[in-house]
Amino acid sequence: MNIGETKEKILYALEKQALHGYELSKRLDVPLSTIYGHLKEFRQRKLIHSIEESTERKIIYKLTDKGKRVLQVIKEY
Repeated sequence: MNIGETKEKILYALEKQALHGYELSKRLDVPLSTIYGHLKEFRQRKLIHSIEESTERKIIYKLTDKGKRVLQVIKEY
């Protein structure tokens, strides 16, 4: 299964821990606009869900069970 290198990197990063968009952009060295475009697609496909951190007013993203299954298929491919 090939979903694209950047999307794959995002899923792998979110497998390790829940992150916000800016942190993903910094860690992966990918423009923020690209990150948020992919995150929007992942939310629509129910691969991730978002959680608002009330203390910092940031939205963090976490893999759903479906997202974990998709990542497992990618690993096996």
